[in-house]
Amino acid sequence: MKLKHVIFAACMAASPVAANETLCSRMYDFSASIMTFRQANMPMKTVVEAFDGLEGQGHKFAMATIKAAYATPRYQVEANQQGAITDFANSIYLACISG
Repeated sequence: MKLKHVIFAACMAASPVAANETLCSRMYDFSASIMTFRQANMPMKTVVEAFDGLEGQGHKFAMATIKAAYATPRYQVEANQQGAITDFANSIYLACISG
């Protein structure tokens, strides 16, 4: 199964009638996954290519999230990596629930 199917389907596939909080939770999970890839030193090109076939708002969100994650420093110490992952996902979640 392709990376985009595993992550995007699991994290972003909210029904149109899903509560905003559910969508925000999925956005949190998705952004945490992208930052986890960043902190694991996965090449940005690999992550971007995983979402090549995606269209519309999902593609826009995926690309914006990837760009933001890869603009963030990569840390060597695991505690710092975990902090970066949590902080990044929290910022996405906060923006989502704030409207």
